Amino acid sequence: MIFKKKEQDQQANRIRDDISKDFPEKITMKDFIALCMAQYSVLIPLGLLILLGYFIIVFFITKVWF
Repeated sequence: MIFKKKEQDQQANRIRDDISKDFPEKITMKDFIALCMAQYSVLIPLGLLILLGYFIIVFFITKVWF
């Protein structure tokens, strides 16, 4: 059991080293916030447009068909 745990730790360290080679720079909180703001600047208007389209469709179905 101890041997297996040691083997798992070595494998985790190898994976961590491989990832750190691919991404050598650390992301700062400022960069993370900028990424989140960029995502939401696209997603919020898109979501609002989808909701607006939904309400327009529902309005026309209820007012025109009934």
